[in-house]
Amino acid sequence: MGPEEEDRVDDLRREGVEGHEVGPVWGADAPDPDLRLPEPTGAGRLVLLAYRPWVGSAIAVDPHAGRVALVTPASVLLGALPDLGRGHSLPMAGVRGVAFAPGHRTLVATLEQGVVAMPLDRPRGSAPSLRLRTPGQVAAAVSPGGSLLALTGRVARPRATLGVWDIERGVRAWTAAVFGAATVVWVDGHLLATAGRDLRLFSHAGEALPAAAAPRGEPIEAIACGPAGLVTGGRGTVATLWDPGLLAAIATLPVPAGASKTLALDERTLAVGTVRAGGAVALVDLARRTIDRTLLGVRAAAFAGPWLVVTGRAGTATFLWEPDG
Repeated sequence: MGPEEEDRVDDLRREGVEGHEVGPVWGADAPDPDLRLPEPTGAGRLVLLAYRPWVGSAIAVDPHAGRVALVTPASVLLGALPDLGRGHSLPMAGVRGVAFAPGHRTLVATLEQGVVAMPLDRPRGSAPSLRLRTPGQVAAAVSPGGSLLALTGRVARPRATLGVWDIERGVRAWTAAVFGAATVVWVDGHLLATAGRDLRLFSHAGEALPAAAAPRGEPIEAIACGPAGLVTGGRGTVATLWDPGLLAAIATLPVPAGASKTLALDERTLAVGTVRAGGAVALVDLARRTIDRTLLGVRAAAFAGPWLVVTGRAGTATFLWEPDG
């Protein structure tokens, strides 16, 4: 870290003491006006459990194995829930995103032009279980059972923009050409959703299912699925909650302005990240449809039961999150 980042870390340590509840805004006195956020309500209870000066751009958690994976410029750091641990470094440059394969103790990393799946329990230097070279950047999602990997973007030649691979066998199951496909998520083990110019559903075997137009004519840049439904976000200040079975919009939710690049969802909360104004993650109460907390200097978040893990230029932190206070 440079001198400015070190000063920022010191400020954050003074603002939040581990084991103590933090206020509606974490990381600074007030949000940058450029975020165009309503005043956070602070209705829930947010307790800082652990903090590390790890500057990350993407994050994933495996609640079953208690692991955290964090993307840094030159490596992927592996930590532990809930205290984050010491951080075990996997040297890997150019990683854009990470995801765990549930139940398989495997980490999937998307690179600038490819994807690798690495079994974490094999000796260092073991070959990946899956290594793909793609024509361009891709987004990835691992099925709930951990056996299937869905990719969207520039997936394969000549025109494939969506595809599914078997992680353990290392083979491609199917691909499709979906105009404008930019992001992907598994609704469950049998249903896949991809979004970009519109929102589309596919079966795990590749059968095309119903589609819906992108809300407000705004390209979809991020998607997440959880017990509360399916959420999509774009560049505006509104995200949309969908019923994935009917592919019908249920509600709109306030989010930070400027490219909602990362979304995470649990039963009662949406965590939405933006890179605008230095990065921020907003916690949106799904029942109240209000912003409960604003976490500044971070850009990505993940849920694991009662824990919320965030990362960004301000560092990496684990919180105990109780939306009902």
